[in-house]
Amino acid sequence: MTNLLVKEIIENGGFTYCLNEWVLKSEGLVYSPFLDRTKVLKIEEMTEEILHNYISDNLDKLTLSTSCLGAWHDKETNLVHLDISIIVNCHNEAIQGCITHNQLAYYDMAQGKEIYVTQELVA
Repeated sequence: MTNLLVKEIIENGGFTYCLNEWVLKSEGLVYSPFLDRTKVLKIEEMTEEILHNYISDNLDKLTLSTSCLGAWHDKETNLVHLDISIIVNCHNEAIQGCITHNQLAYYDMAQGKEIYVTQELVA
């Protein structure tokens, strides 16, 4: 499994994978409520072993019914971000989740873009 997920980061820029369902997700609004569990590394450092260890170290959160493994490659900085994500279907819920957990943005999988939580969205 980890070899396919690393390939997904390199070839497609990232993924949202739900371990409970054994499936890559492609719909919904994604944010991470667990800032302390985020890992950032250079793309050249991304290996199956690193991903496997990240999953093992975070199984307590990744096995929650609402949690998914998130990864994305920021091509501007050439960094990979690994995190524990939550998928919601309502923009207001995503905005509130970002505010509560000090996140700057959430990801809209249908649109394929980040939505930054600005004062205009909150008002």
